[in-house]
Amino acid sequence: MGKFLYKYGDCVILLPRVSVLLYCFYFVFAFALAISFSLASDTDSECEEVQEQLTVVLPEQFRATFRITQHLIDDYDHSDSKSGSHSSSYPPKETVIKLAYDAANSRARAEFLAGQQIGKVYFLFYKQQHEYMIIKHDTSRRARCERSFLLESMPEISFPKSEQLRRRTTTETETETYHASHGLDVSKKEIEDWIHEDGDQNSVFGFIRNHIYVEAETKNEGGGKMGIPVAVVSENAHVNGTVTLVTTYRVEDLEKVDLFDESDFQIEKFGYTHNDCEFISGGFPYFSALYTYL
Repeated sequence: MGKFLYKYGDCVILLPRVSVLLYCFYFVFAFALAISFSLASDTDSECEEVQEQLTVVLPEQFRATFRITQHLIDDYDHSDSKSGSHSSSYPPKETVIKLAYDAANSRARAEFLAGQQIGKVYFLFYKQQHEYMIIKHDTSRRARCERSFLLESMPEISFPKSEQLRRRTTTETETETYHASHGLDVSKKEIEDWIHEDGDQNSVFGFIRNHIYVEAETKNEGGGKMGIPVAVVSENAHVNGTVTLVTTYRVEDLEKVDLFDESDFQIEKFGYTHNDCEFISGGFPYFSALYTYL
C-alpha cells in the first residue's frame, strides 16, 4: 500500500498513503463548499440591495402653477370690529406662482397670484443678464417697473438623485389616508410617494423628510422610472416618531411647451420698455421652485 511520513513536532507518524489522499479530498471538498456558500451569500446580498429607482424630472420648457402652503402659519382671520374689514396674515400662509420656464433659451417669468408678493411679475433673462420686476397697480402701491443685473447661470429645477430616494410602500387604504393627511387630493391620479431624507436622524432637533409625489409612468433608456412631480411635502421628523408637517409644494396645470411665444417674455405687454424701468442695484429676491431657487 505504501507509507507516508508525517512529522508533527518531534514525533514522526507513519500514515497509509490512502489516508493522506482521503484527507486531501476532504480538505478540497470542504474548501469548495465554503466558496459556494460564500458566493450564494453574496448573490443574496446583491439581490437584497437591488431596489426600484426613480428619476424625477420636469420638462425643459413648461408652464405650471406652483402652490406653496406653509403649515406652521395659522389661518388668520382678524376682523376689525369697527369697520368690519378683514386684514391678511403676515407672512401669508399660501403663495401661488404662475411660472413659465424656458431652459432652452435661459429665461423664466413668474407671476405671483397670491402671497406676500402678490401683484408682482418677474422676468428673468439669464443670457442677457437682465431681470425685471413689474408691480401691478393696486390700492396700496403704484404700478412701476424695476430692473437689475442678473449675473448668474440659469439654475436647473433639479431633484435628489435616484440613489437618494426610496419608495414608500404601503396598502392602498393607508396611502389614501396618508395622502389626505398631507392635504393632497390624488383620487384621480396614479401617483407614488418617494422619500428623501436630509440631516442627522439622531438630532434632538429632528431632520427633514421630503415626500416627492410623482406620476411615474414613463421609462428612461436604462429601464428605470421617470416621474413627473405632482407635489413635494416637507416635514420635520424626530427619532421619537413625532412628525410635524412644514410645507407643501403643489404643481398644478403642468403643460409641456415645445416652443414659447415671444410675447410670453415681453415686458412691453405691461406697457414698459427697458429704459422705462428704474435700475435697482443688488437684484431681486429669489423665489422657490420646488428644490430650486430662481
